[in-house]
Amino acid sequence: MNKVFRFKPQKRVSLLNPERKTKGQLTLFFGMCMGIGKTHLMLQEGIQLINDGFDVVLANYNSHGNEEIERLAAQIEQIPSKKNGEINLDYIIKRDPQIVLIDEMAHQNPDGSRHKHRHQDIEELLDDGIHVYTTLSVLQLESKAYSVQENTEYYTTYTVPDILFELAEKVHYIDASPQEIAKRFLDKSIYLDQHLGEHYRKAFFSIKNLHLLQRLCKQMMAFRRNEKQRQYLYEHHMQEDTITGVKLLISINEGPHMESFIRRSKNLSYTLGVPLYAVYFDSTGRLSNKEQEQLNKNISMAYRLGVSVIRSTGESWVSSMLDVIRIEKITHLIFERLPNEKYIKRIFKRSELDRLISKCKNLDIYILSNESILERKKKFFRINTSGFKTSVGNYLKSAAITLSAVAILSPFIGMVSEVSSGYIFLIILALQSIYFSTGPILLSALLSASIYDIFFTIPYGTPSLSSPDDWLQFFMFLAIPFINIMLATRLRKQEQQSRKREQISNAMFNFSKHLSTASGINSILEISAKAINDSFKLKCAFILNNKGGLSNSTSPHSNFSLTSNEFKVAQWVFDKRKQAGKSTENYMYEEHTFYPLNSLKMRMGVVVLEFKKLFDAEEELLWLTLKRQISNALEREYLNDMARQASVLSESDRLYKTLFNSISHELRIPVTSILSASETLKEIEQGISKDIGEEIYMAAQRLHRLIENLLSMSRLDSGRLSPRFDWYDVHDLVNSVTGLLKNELKEYDLSINIPDDMPLVRIDFGLIEQVLYNLLYNITVYVPSHTSIELDFQHDGTNFCISITDYGKGFADKDLPYIFNKFYRGESGITGGSGLGLSIVKGYIDIHKGQVEASNVIGKGANIFIRIPSMLPLIDNF
Repeated sequence: MNKVFRFKPQKRVSLLNPERKTKGQLTLFFGMCMGIGKTHLMLQEGIQLINDGFDVVLANYNSHGNEEIERLAAQIEQIPSKKNGEINLDYIIKRDPQIVLIDEMAHQNPDGSRHKHRHQDIEELLDDGIHVYTTLSVLQLESKAYSVQENTEYYTTYTVPDILFELAEKVHYIDASPQEIAKRFLDKSIYLDQHLGEHYRKAFFSIKNLHLLQRLCKQMMAFRRNEKQRQYLYEHHMQEDTITGVKLLISINEGPHMESFIRRSKNLSYTLGVPLYAVYFDSTGRLSNKEQEQLNKNISMAYRLGVSVIRSTGESWVSSMLDVIRIEKITHLIFERLPNEKYIKRIFKRSELDRLISKCKNLDIYILSNESILERKKKFFRINTSGFKTSVGNYLKSAAITLSAVAILSPFIGMVSEVSSGYIFLIILALQSIYFSTGPILLSALLSASIYDIFFTIPYGTPSLSSPDDWLQFFMFLAIPFINIMLATRLRKQEQQSRKREQISNAMFNFSKHLSTASGINSILEISAKAINDSFKLKCAFILNNKGGLSNSTSPHSNFSLTSNEFKVAQWVFDKRKQAGKSTENYMYEEHTFYPLNSLKMRMGVVVLEFKKLFDAEEELLWLTLKRQISNALEREYLNDMARQASVLSESDRLYKTLFNSISHELRIPVTSILSASETLKEIEQGISKDIGEEIYMAAQRLHRLIENLLSMSRLDSGRLSPRFDWYDVHDLVNSVTGLLKNELKEYDLSINIPDDMPLVRIDFGLIEQVLYNLLYNITVYVPSHTSIELDFQHDGTNFCISITDYGKGFADKDLPYIFNKFYRGESGITGGSGLGLSIVKGYIDIHKGQVEASNVIGKGANIFIRIPSMLPLIDNF
C-alpha cells in the first residue's frame, strides 16, 4: 500500500496564497525507484488543488501506457510542449499559473536549450513565484547515484543536486514494500529502459536492491527532519550547535578524485544526519586552466550537494584548517586514504595531516578509501613536472654559469683541496637555486658533479666513482641543490602570494578611490572598464537599466558590441539576477559570459566579459568585489538623480501650492463683489441690461464655484484638513443639499430613496454635504434636462452607502480609470469645467476612510457609489 503525507487543507491554503509573487515553493513526490506511483499521486494532488480553487497546469507527464495516469492527466490543463517534446518554459511563465506539475525532475535538456538540466528550468519557475510539484527517485540524487551504481550496477545519467531536495518546502515520501515493487515488475506494471537486458532488469528489481533503495530513502527523510529541527533551533537562537552536536569537515582541492570523495563524504553526513562543511585552502601555486576547471567543478559539486564551502588563505594548510575548526566548532574530520602513504609521499604530503591530527586531539577522524589498485599504481609513478616546464634559455643560462665557474676554477686545479673545490661548486649551485627552477638546477647539478669528479679529484681527467666517499660527494651535489630549491620555492610562493595580495589591495584601493570621485554614469563605466582591463586583461561591455528595463544598446566605454540574440540573454540575466553564458549552466552555448549588476535593492544592468581563461580563486574574489563596487557606484548615481528630481518636484509643488493659495484667496473678494453687484443689477434693470446682469451673475457664480473648489483642493493637499465627526440624520443632509441646488434640479426628475429604518450616521456633515453637492451639480451640468436622477441611501450594519445614478450617456470607458484625478476632464467635458469636482469628492471620502467608485449601469447611465465606515448608533453614544 502506498504511503504519502498530504498537506492539511488549511496548510495548503496558507502556502499557496493567491496574492503571492515571492519565490515559489518546491514540492517533491519522492520514492525509492520507478513504478512506485510518484506521477500518479502528483496528478491526484493536482486535481485536489484544482477542486480547492487553485490555478494548476500540467507541463509534462510520462504515462508509459498507464491508462489511469492518462485519465488523471486529462482532468488538468496541459501546457503545449515544444517541438522537441521538452517543457515550454516561456509559455508557462507567460501563462503564470499558481502551481505547475512537472514529471521527472531528473532530466537533461537537448543542446540549444536555455538550461542544461530540467531542474534549472524548475528553479527559474520558482524564481518567478510559481509553485512547482515534481517527481524524484532516490537513485537520481547526485550523492546517491554512485553508491546505487556500486551496489546495484544501475547508474542513471540524469541526476539532481541534493541541495534542491534539502531546500524543498515539502517532500511527499511514497513508500511501498520491496515485495510489492517486485510483484509490479513481474506483472510488467513498471517501465524500465528497453535497451537493458531482461537479466539486468530482474537483477535491479531484486528484493535485496529494493531494500537498499528503501533504506536510502528513509535515510534522506531522517536527515531532512534533523535539518529542519536544527534550522528551527538556530533561527530561534535556542541552540547554536547541531542536534547531535556533530559537524563534519573535509578539505577539497583541484584533484580529479575529489568529486567521488565529496560525494562519499556527503553520504556519510546523510548516514549520521549531520551537516557537512568543506574548506578550500587557496595555495600560492598558480593552477593551469585544466586544474582551475577541475577545481571549479569540485566546488560546484560541493554546492550542489548542499555542502557549506569555506575558502581559506593563510600561512599553511594546517593553520587554515585549525581556524575553520575553531570558528565552525567542527567535531569530526574526513580524509581520503591517499595512495602510497607508507612510502616517499608520506614524508612530504602526509606530514601536514600528521601535524593537524597532533593539534586536534579532541577530534574524531574518518578515513575514506575510494581508489582502485590500478589507480593507485598509476599515481605512484606520476611525477610533478611543473619545475621542468621552463624555457630553454633558463637551461642554457644555468649550464653556462656552471661551465663559466669551471673555466674560472680550472687554473687552480691541484692548488686547492678537493673539499674546497666541492664547497665552491655547492655555493654556485645554491646561488642558482634562487633564480632557476628544478629542471635547470638538476642539469647544473649533474654537470657540476660530473666535472668535479673528472677534473677536480685525483686522478685528474678520469672518472673516479670507486669509493663510498666519491659516491657520497656525488649525491651531495644532487641533494643539496634540491633542498635549496624546496626552500627557495617556498619563499618564492610566499613572495608571490604577498605580491598578489598587494596587487589586489592596490587595485581595489585605486578602483575605490577613482569611483569615489567619479561624477556621472559615463565616468563610472570608464573607470570600471579600465579596472577590468588592468586586473584581468579582459574586454567588457555594459548594458544598463533604462527606466526599469534593460537598455537595447551597449553603454559607452564598452569594448565590443552584442548581437540581438546576446541582448536576449542579457535581458534574461537582468530579469533573473543570475549569470549566464560561457562556463555557466545557463545559455552555455554563448561565447561571452553575462553577469548581473545588482545592488541590495536595485537592478543596475548587466556586464558582459569576453573570457580567455577561467578565473582562479583569487581572481574570482577580486571580480566579485569589483562587480559589487560597480553596482553600488551605479546605484549611487541613480539615487542621486532621483534625489535631484525629487528636489525639483518638491520645489515645483511648493511654488504651485503658494501660487494656488494666493490666487484663490485674492480672487475670492472681487468675485463676491461681482456677484452682489450683478444680482442687484438684474433686479433693478429691465430689458437688455437685465439680461446682461443675469449673464454676469451666472459667470460670477461659475467663477465662485471654481475658487471654492480650488480652496477645497488646497486644504486637501495641505493634509491639515481634519473631519469633525458627529451623528446626523440623512434627511437633514438631503434637505440641505437639495435646497442649495433647488434652481439647478428643478428641471430634473430627482428620486430619493431613504429606508424607513435608516439609522443616524457618523460623518462630517459639511464635507459630505459638499460631496453630494458636487455630484448632483455635475449631473445638472453634463446630463440633459428632464432626465431622471436616482439618489439611494443604505446602511449595511457597518457602512453608510450612497448611490447616485443618472440616465445620461454615462462615462466613456477610457475615462473611468482617471475620473477622480485632479484637473481631469473627460471627452464630454464642457467648456469652463475645472476637473476638480470629482477629485474633491474622492479626497473628502478618503478623509472619512471610505471608498468611492465610478461605473456605468446598463440601461441607465453613470453611477457613483460611496461607502463610508459608520457603525450603528448605540444609546451610549448620545
